[in-house]
Amino acid sequence: MQRRALSALCVAALLVTAGCAGLGGSGDDGADGQSRAAQIATDSGEAMQDVETYQMDVEMEVSANGQTLTMTQRGVYNRTAERARIDMTVRGTEAVSYMDGTTMYVKTNGMWQTRDVADQEPWESGSGLARQQEMLGTGEVSVTGSATVDGVATTVLTLEPDPEELKQFLAGQGSSGSLDDASIDDVTYELYVANETDRPRKVEMEMEMTIQGQSATADATIAFSNYGEPVTVEIPEDAPTASVSPVRPTAAA
Repeated sequence: MQRRALSALCVAALLVTAGCAGLGGSGDDGADGQSRAAQIATDSGEAMQDVETYQMDVEMEVSANGQTLTMTQRGVYNRTAERARIDMTVRGTEAVSYMDGTTMYVKTNGMWQTRDVADQEPWESGSGLARQQEMLGTGEVSVTGSATVDGVATTVLTLEPDPEELKQFLAGQGSSGSLDDASIDDVTYELYVANETDRPRKVEMEMEMTIQGQSATADATIAFSNYGEPVTVEIPEDAPTASVSPVRPTAAA
């Protein structure tokens, strides 16, 4: 049961933080439909469309009844070349994934897997960048402050998601089987948007769920950096070129 709760919450948290999705809207709490929060979210979505290269770092901890799973992930993305490299460590086990168009190459414990992710349209919307914009469409968004992130002045958007809308959002990204018997009890989600460029700089998220009567929590921090910096990804020569199989969204997508 503990392993199931950890697995389900990990899937949910990863789909929020690092999956592939299209852009969505934001809350509408202004008389003219253009509150400050909604306008910042809209401007941020437009700024994401022009991003060609960037880096995304994820740190996550998932806990259920005394068991804890930790994960770190660093990815560099070149949307023009449609290539990416994602290095990940889960419970001390290292893995690396390469994206080449709609093909993903994953190496764990010296073994390669090749996956077809064409049905996810991974390059249509900017991967993890776009996921943060789409999350804003699951509830009410407000401006709650300002902060400096790695020397960059940002505005903080706080999301109060509707639990059912958030669950439907996650189910639409491929986690419905993992969350059929789960309830989302509480989510805290903050998006830090750069004042000068309208680009995301950081996300902080906490999620509480109940899975078959068992409580589980997830804490995640995502940092976006190196916008526009050169990114060259070479697919290793020993990566397999056959046996490509379609899969549902994964952390590396």
